[in-house]
Amino acid sequence: MARPVNKSKERWTSSKYNIGYLEPRNGIIQTRICGKRQTTHLKWVEKNKKEAIAILEERIKIFLHPQLTEIEPEIIAPKTLFEAIKEFKNTRFKDYSINVKVVYRRTFNYFFSSDMILEYEKILQYLVQKNSNSKLKTSTRKKYLVQLRRFFEFCKERKFIDKNPIDIIGIPKVPKKINKLIFEKNEVEAVVQYFFLKPHMIEYGFLFKFLSQTGLRIGEALNLKWDDINDMGFKILGKGGFERYFPIVNPDDRTILFPEVLSLIQEIKKIGNKKVFRWNSPAQPQFHLNEAMKKLNIPKHINGVSRSIHTFRATAEYWWENELMLPFDVICDLAGHSMAVREGHYRKERGLKELAKVIKHHIQE
Repeated sequence: MARPVNKSKERWTSSKYNIGYLEPRNGIIQTRICGKRQTTHLKWVEKNKKEAIAILEERIKIFLHPQLTEIEPEIIAPKTLFEAIKEFKNTRFKDYSINVKVVYRRTFNYFFSSDMILEYEKILQYLVQKNSNSKLKTSTRKKYLVQLRRFFEFCKERKFIDKNPIDIIGIPKVPKKINKLIFEKNEVEAVVQYFFLKPHMIEYGFLFKFLSQTGLRIGEALNLKWDDINDMGFKILGKGGFERYFPIVNPDDRTILFPEVLSLIQEIKKIGNKKVFRWNSPAQPQFHLNEAMKKLNIPKHINGVSRSIHTFRATAEYWWENELMLPFDVICDLAGHSMAVREGHYRKERGLKELAKVIKHHIQE
């Protein structure tokens, strides 16, 4: 007796045939025809539905008429590296975010200034030399090599090459940063005041003050729209496309949780920008922050570690922990990362004064 069909299971079907369907498996679209499953290499997203159904219908045709496989045109494999990169972009880029595409383009531009024959040994020799002579920071080189490994894995899946050259080269390990840096309260105030005294640059002051109070990543802040903000707080589109919320007012009793953030948002709104902050890239804010730090004699490097816009994020977390005494898990929820990430990258070790203050706070509760 045939097993009944699970109607609740997510699937797409063809209007032409009723013997097969599409289903998601680990986020990838699979065709299933009479019990036989086969991948399409496409992500399970609505924009891929039409293409996936076309693949399903073609496979059903071959299933019903096996002789059709004999007249299928042979796929012409690319002969050069640039042809393979073009094929990779045409196939995979539609599923990637703008930021991921930018990293891939930078990777290809850095490693491949000219085209070459798509042969494993030649590519391996070239990459070994390029990697050995690289002057990039270890963290940047690691990021680029990870992208290259994924690209060559694609080439390997498509049988353009037999092996992945990055498996031989390897991915460098980046040592964990020991020093977790913040901006001290007086440094934040000095930077903000520096821009507030320049009417044409006041928005930079608003941005840096906002980051130091909310702990948002710079990209999250620049993507913030007025529609994301209401009387209770604001919605953040975080890393990986995950949404989280930053509460400003307690909806139960209307208590203002972060009065400075509320006041700051009201001031920013008076500027009249279409979105909260006018920039689309952090390049200009980072440049002007560096210039301000120079003129104010605020050290950019401490013990060999650089401070940047991202340091405002750690500054906010330090304030939440040591001034507001917020629990560890609440800080992670506000910041949008795991406890392990906070411990490894953001949490600054407490000194004697901070420890004493926290202990006194909990004893008096």
